[in-house]
This record gives sequence, structure tokens and C-alpha cells, in this order.
Amino acid sequence: MPGKSWKTALVGYIMIAAAVIGFIADALQKQGMPNTVIEWVVFGTLIAGGINGILAKDYNVSNAPQPVASAVVSEVNAVKPNPSAVMP
Repeated sequence: MPGKSWKTALVGYIMIAAAVIGFIADALQKQGMPNTVIEWVVFGTLIAGGINGILAKDYNVSNAPQPVASAVVSEVNAVKPNPSAVMP
């Protein structure tokens, strides 16, 4: 799955499947394509939301055991000298 979290990607795929199934059911019931702008907007919104879910990353999800940015900041703070100790 393209996103960082399988949960949001799964929700995205479900949204797209619901949009396509709803579109096909509506087309079969009316014997044609949707006629109103609202029907097309609903379909497009569901597809866009599904794509967003597939590509999204959950909050606070990382592939690293320890995030690199915080490790680097910790090392810099440990090496930085105390300015009050340097000045006479």
C-alpha cells in the first residue's frame, strides 16, 4: 500500500469501492449516467477522499525505531558547550 499506514489506506480503498458501487447502482437504476451536478460532485468527492486516504500517513507513525530528527538534536545538545563557562 502506498501510504505509511495500512489503516488509512484501507479506508481509502473502501471509500473508492463505495463510490464506484454507488455510481454503478445509480447508473443501472436510472438506465444512464448521472444527470445532475450534485451526483457528480458526490462521486468526485468520494474518489478524492479515497485517494487522500490511500496516500495519507497516520499521526505519529514512523518507520524508524527512533526518529532521526530527535536523535540528531539530542546529540547536538550534548556536544554544545555552556556559554557561561566560556566567558570570564
